Amino acid sequence: MGSETVSGVYAITHLASGRAYIGSSKDVMGRLANHQKTLREGRHVNQYLQRAYVKHGKSEFDFSPLEWCEASVRVDREQFWIDQLQAANKEFGFNLSPEATNGFASPLCRERMVAANKSRKGTTWKASDPEAWKSKISASRTGKIYGPRNPEVGKKIAASLKGKPLSEERKAKISAAHKGKKRGPHSEEHKRNLSLAHQGKKQHPDVKAMMKENHWTRDPIKLAKGIAKQKATKALWSDERKVEYRKKISETLLKGKGNG
Repeated sequence: MGSETVSGVYAITHLASGRAYIGSSKDVMGRLANHQKTLREGRHVNQYLQRAYVKHGKSEFDFSPLEWCEASVRVDREQFWIDQLQAANKEFGFNLSPEATNGFASPLCRERMVAANKSRKGTTWKASDPEAWKSKISASRTGKIYGPRNPEVGKKIAASLKGKPLSEERKAKISAAHKGKKRGPHSEEHKRNLSLAHQGKKQHPDVKAMMKENHWTRDPIKLAKGIAKQKATKALWSDERKVEYRKKISETLLKGKGNG
């Protein structure tokens, strides 16, 4: 079909949230390669997409064509997909402008790009220094209150994190955050909810190992007393006593039926 077969619309999608950047080009694959290069080097013109890329990493993004089309209609098709996926809405996408353009930024897009460049002036944050970038973003957000998260976004984030082991640094932070906090006493409803939430779940081997280790490294005197108490309780429940107890329960139930 000639060179026009490479013309079309593409999307750069953050897999966990579903947010997408929509664009079009006469050479879709070449344009996607250029996007990857500028994002990797930390110099992409779209600050929202660049920040997300640095925060989550390349593996969390998908660079793919959405559709192939003639070059003469690619801008119209780009506009269709921007509207369809709400790509100019920050909650759903990364596009700076709601308008598709023929390779030239719209006035609104140019205004946002100028503002973004001014905010970055004098900085040297690159994808090669992600920790510095993360610290800068974190500092800018400290003290800010954000609205409730879209439940669907929360589900996507949870699905993306499922099965991923926590880093030692993350474990240390969680431990420090809970240190000194008093738990309980829990209400009966809370206990019931906890029980239901854990039904059918199997403990991770690491958790089992940790519980076993904590059990045998406790105060030996308290541990010995606990074991002795368990043995004494078991000894009280002889086979004869178990039979007698079951007999009493049966009699009580029969009386209840007779009275009914």
